[in-house]
Amino acid sequence: MFITTMKTFSWFLTTITFMSVLQAYSQQSESYYVIHIRGKIRNATRNEELKSGVKIFADDKLIFTDNEATAVVMSTVKGRMILKKNAQANNSVNNLWSFVKNNLLPLPTTGRLSSRSTEESITNLKGYFSENQFMVIGNTIKLDLNPKNYPLGANRYVGIQYQVKNQSVSISKRLPSDKNAITIQADSLFSPDITIRSDSGISVRLFYMNPQKNSSAPVESLSLKMIFISENSLREQLTAILSSCQEKGIGKDAVLREFSDYIVEMYGKTDEKLFRQWVEKNIKF
Repeated sequence: MFITTMKTFSWFLTTITFMSVLQAYSQQSESYYVIHIRGKIRNATRNEELKSGVKIFADDKLIFTDNEATAVVMSTVKGRMILKKNAQANNSVNNLWSFVKNNLLPLPTTGRLSSRSTEESITNLKGYFSENQFMVIGNTIKLDLNPKNYPLGANRYVGIQYQVKNQSVSISKRLPSDKNAITIQADSLFSPDITIRSDSGISVRLFYMNPQKNSSAPVESLSLKMIFISENSLREQLTAILSSCQEKGIGKDAVLREFSDYIVEMYGKTDEKLFRQWVEKNIKF
């Protein structure tokens, strides 16, 4: 009886020890890929600045050079998360640094891009853009409008209105068109009033004028924030997501869903068809 009890106790201790070691190893080995960063955060453990594509670990020591700096990271275990300074999580005596694992917050999921292909021509501007945020890849987007819904001509056009920063001045411009397609080109459209920076949004009002229907007001208008993201920045961010997915053995279809979720969460709606075409051309699986 005594021998049996001792064997049982010994097995129990061995199991507890094994589980403790396994848990410690899991916490120590959990890693994160930096997808995107705003501001400056330094990895004191590895003596490097955080940037897209860099891999960090749960017990790495971080120094937030900019207290408002944030980074989107992808955990090999928990998915996408926000890395943000936690004032209560300083681990050093002089409060200069803190561990990665103590500065993480979950990134809420807001939805994913529609699996339905974009229409050949736009029949509803509000439905296409949504009155929230819309991401444009690069500097320019060209859109085909349905001629029955949005006929273009001498006095029929789509315009854009924006406000000059730090001034109570609104500027309205007619968007250039070719046949029944309009072009939104950020650098020429907003210059010199607004300097375009990748990932930063510009609040605009889009409107459609058709004097035959109404001579004094737009037939249709919507307000939204447009975000023009540079191709290099987008490539770095999606490549970082891909690295994390590949480390977890995730297949291409699931990776594409991760891409879509990330875009919606970070930048809002975008043209799904153009986005998929861009991914196929620029991201190597």
